[in-house]
Amino acid sequence: MWDALAARYATLLASGYSATAPGYLWRYAYRHAAAAGLPGLDPLRQLATVTDELRPDLAYAALEVADVARTWGR
Repeated sequence: MWDALAARYATLLASGYSATAPGYLWRYAYRHAAAAGLPGLDPLRQLATVTDELRPDLAYAALEVADVARTWGR
């Protein structure tokens, strides 16, 4: 599911939308990325290279992934 959302977000950004325009994606993309685990960070990392506004979201997602890994003893 996250791959499809990330692809849609990338399409919107390429069309000229700002990162904040698609409200749902702006608010929850990092949560979907984090829920996908380490592989979920890559699409968000690609999006963050397009717009700096998504860099904090990438950091939040990475922290969530790290917290889950810590909880599982990794």
